[in-house]
Amino acid sequence: MSEIESAGPDFPLSEAGGAQLQALHTLSALGWHYLSRAEVERLRGNRRSEVLLQDVLRKQLGRINRIRYDGRNHPFSEENLHTAIQRLREQPFQGLLRNNEAATDLLQLGTALPQRIDNLQREWSLRYIVWDDWQANAFHMAAEFPVETVPGQVVRPDIVLFVNGIPFAVIEVKSPREDVQQAISQQLRNQKQEDGAPGLFQTVQLLIAAQPNNPRYATVATPAKLWAEWKEQDIPGEDIAATINRPLDAIEEAELLKDFAAHQRRHRAVHEAGGRYVTEQDRLLTGLCRPERLLELARRFVLFDGPFKKIARHPQFFTVRHLLQRVQTRDERQRREGGVVWHTQGSGKSLTMVMLAKSLAMDVRGARIVMVTDRTDLDDQIRKTFRATGLEPVQARTGEHLLELLEAKSPVVTTLIHKFRAGLNKRKLVDDSADIFVLIDESHRSQYGDIESLHARMREALPNACVIGFTGTPLAKKERNTFLKFGPLVQPAYTLTDAVAEGAVVPLLYEGRLVEQDIDSNAVDAWFERSTRELSDARRAELKKAMSKPATLMGVSDWLRCVAFDAGRHYVDNFHGSGLKGQVAVPSKRDAVLLKRLFDEIGEVRSEVVISAPDMREDETAINESTDSEVKAFWKKMMQRYGDEAAYNRQIVDAFKGPEGPELLIVVSKLLTGFDAPRNTVLYLARPLKEHTLLQAIARVNRVFDEAGGADKPYGYIIDYCGVLTDLSDALSSNAALADFDEADLANAVSLIRDRAAMLPQQHAELLDVFAGVANRFDEEAYARHLADEGLRAKFHRLLSAFRRSLEMAQVSRDFLDHTPPERLARWRGDLARFEALRASVRARYSEKVADWDDYRRQLQRLLDRYVTSHEVITVVEPLPVFDDNALAAASKQQNRTDASVADEIAHRTLREIDEKWEEDPVFYEKFSKLIKDTIDAFRQHRLDEKAYLEMVRKHRDGATHRGGEDAAVPAAIRGKGHETAYWGIARRELEKAGLGDEVLPVGFATVFAEAVAAHRIIGWQTDEGVKNRIRAAVDAFYFDELGAPEALTPAVLDAIVDQLMDIATIRMPDDGRVR
Repeated sequence: MSEIESAGPDFPLSEAGGAQLQALHTLSALGWHYLSRAEVERLRGNRRSEVLLQDVLRKQLGRINRIRYDGRNHPFSEENLHTAIQRLREQPFQGLLRNNEAATDLLQLGTALPQRIDNLQREWSLRYIVWDDWQANAFHMAAEFPVETVPGQVVRPDIVLFVNGIPFAVIEVKSPREDVQQAISQQLRNQKQEDGAPGLFQTVQLLIAAQPNNPRYATVATPAKLWAEWKEQDIPGEDIAATINRPLDAIEEAELLKDFAAHQRRHRAVHEAGGRYVTEQDRLLTGLCRPERLLELARRFVLFDGPFKKIARHPQFFTVRHLLQRVQTRDERQRREGGVVWHTQGSGKSLTMVMLAKSLAMDVRGARIVMVTDRTDLDDQIRKTFRATGLEPVQARTGEHLLELLEAKSPVVTTLIHKFRAGLNKRKLVDDSADIFVLIDESHRSQYGDIESLHARMREALPNACVIGFTGTPLAKKERNTFLKFGPLVQPAYTLTDAVAEGAVVPLLYEGRLVEQDIDSNAVDAWFERSTRELSDARRAELKKAMSKPATLMGVSDWLRCVAFDAGRHYVDNFHGSGLKGQVAVPSKRDAVLLKRLFDEIGEVRSEVVISAPDMREDETAINESTDSEVKAFWKKMMQRYGDEAAYNRQIVDAFKGPEGPELLIVVSKLLTGFDAPRNTVLYLARPLKEHTLLQAIARVNRVFDEAGGADKPYGYIIDYCGVLTDLSDALSSNAALADFDEADLANAVSLIRDRAAMLPQQHAELLDVFAGVANRFDEEAYARHLADEGLRAKFHRLLSAFRRSLEMAQVSRDFLDHTPPERLARWRGDLARFEALRASVRARYSEKVADWDDYRRQLQRLLDRYVTSHEVITVVEPLPVFDDNALAAASKQQNRTDASVADEIAHRTLREIDEKWEEDPVFYEKFSKLIKDTIDAFRQHRLDEKAYLEMVRKHRDGATHRGGEDAAVPAAIRGKGHETAYWGIARRELEKAGLGDEVLPVGFATVFAEAVAAHRIIGWQTDEGVKNRIRAAVDAFYFDELGAPEALTPAVLDAIVDQLMDIATIRMPDDGRVR
């Protein structure tokens, strides 16, 4: 009985044939029409510096725009259409973000152009996009879209989506074997002026880093850490599956396969065999790139917020969408249904309010919006956001002014919460319109009294208004029923657990350092000893002297001195010089002023105080400090320096948000809520807080920080000197400060540092186990060779990252430092430094991809500076110039590299180079790939010594990159001819498979095919089936006329040879016809 062999896997390995072609198929099924590369070149006039598809844009502008006058429709003149295009494309470059904002305004609002109609000369509005009828627009896509900014500098995004010929979205695709961060890094590089093409991104609204398992999206200039995942809620999974497996229109498929002919067989086969499973890439593309969804996203959910452009995360998008549906529902009194939005602090709750207000103004005819907030800094943002709606928000100056604005039926009013109440207390106002929407940011609920009173008074004045509340903290038990009078909780809620899991905020870590209020001088000395124990004797003496000056001690409590000792040293030890900053919350303005004096005397930390005027109470529990001499003197000094309170607040806050300026802000209540500074990392809690105020305060340090060259911020830290949270080992709600909340709503709000630190011994042991087979722990080369296996390296990277994060986090804890034996801590620090240096070495040695070596080197150097003792020097190993022998020799000597490490790096870099060029000459590169891998194996099995290994690898490198002595094996007739040699290799291989070992025949095929391509090639020939058919006809003529159609050479073998030669030729020849 014959044995039947099962068929093996045959899925595509290349990015183009896999993830990229799958993405294009999905986009085509969604309604995007593919333009072949040749057609794209034609539409842009063969100018690679041109990013608009001008022919498409001109046609669409003429089609979607008409001048309505005297009962007739008149077209815009050709001159005006040309002017409209020029306004979009010829903006003076002022930085990508500013140009993108100007272009976005044009897309959203259109432009005005003068034209005479009959006897009337005036300006008429022209639009670039029809926002309210998506089907009136034209949707195209292109692959490998080349943009040349300067001669020789070409950027080729994998996919560009065009709306009416205007670049609207850019997609970089990676295979499932690559990290999505590579796609994000590519998107960021492509936006840079020095080595990218910022002109392409001037009109772009959406950026996607596509990868089947972990795709991300963002908008222009979004930092890497803020790229978000998408969780679709409205499109059922079965609909997504049906979309991605929908057969393409025959014309559309033919156009697409012009550029992807080499991958046609597998792509068709996967659908013929039953279709693909849905990937995360499919979910994201289906969710974001349906034409109607993309226009909705760009119009309603993208906004410019100060120096940033922001795009909605999935909870913001679906919350607004669901609210728009909900407000269409009315009760028996015809009042619209409202609700409560719970989006955790730091996740963009305030932006959700603005996006909702904008959509309500667009969707509800006659809508009037009252935005009740506690943040005056939202005013500019709200005003700018509403420009696209044609509405201008008005800020209520007083309670009476608020009532006047309501009586005047102002479309958009912004007000602080207390002004609403103050106005209603003065006189009655009743407006029974059901088209008033009151959006309440209740983040300061406790500051202005109970919410039930506010709700009742508002209903008295606006009995039929739709009220929507926004909260960033959980609803306390006592207020839940009252607050939900606004309506049910809107889904999706976005809890802290959700935000941490998706990377929208960083997790918070807590350590209690209770300082008793009645502390005595002996205890102060003990605190000083603990806080300064790692300093030299001389430095400790200097600090002791500074802290003992009469001017410093006068009026300063022992308790405050202890806080100053500890907080100052803690910041210096863990964050000083990193660019990360912190806040200190103290009980009173006097304490704030005195604490700054202490910090100034010590001289190690730059600090500033932000308080309100002496006659203003910070909150309802604050004492009256209007007559305190220290506070009055400080305030007078600030007003003399800054001019007024607004400038005082603004300038200090702006300086704090930047890399320089104050490192610590000392506050009482100001800036503990409604304050967003991503580099704010540690909160020193030296005043008792509770409930919402506590949750809001600790959330000041949970923002994600991502700045080029900036420090890593994996956590936010809470250092508690008041015992606010005394028992985190049990439920959070067991603490008195949070007893009024349900435990489930507080999940993951904050964690103990000591719980994370307890994992260190196990993590260290697992890291050491990776090197269990290394006999000589003093030999760095042995460790590097041990990591030759790619899978083991991946495990090493994962375990090392976990150990580093835990150690860095643990060292922030005084409790950890107190209870960890010094010798153990020294060992962990030393091991971390050496393993990080080893990681850099093996990344270079085995040619691993690093998004940005300069940024990686800076971060690593910071870590080494912290953990390596002063008498040690560890050099960060960087990649060698492996293709330049002279530079290679110099760099190897400078880095003191072994022959084996140099050979490893040459081998792996060459393999990567081969992989990138594989499809240009598969037979040639397959041979050298095998030679190099066999050489690596021979060295690992000790059949080659280091010198022989290095010599063999260099020989194979030269052979692969310069073809070396390979020409000796190539027939003389085609020797030195790159294209013919590549064709000859394919023809010889296929003929040998068919049992035809003729040495002359492959040369004939290679020569005839190369001559046919040279004779018929034109710009864009790779996608021109007519040209390809003429090339095939030339080969057929050779087969029939010169060879006489030999029986042994069947048509099937001939077709296999020609198809592969055509695939190689289309890759070897760039689109513009130049030889690579």
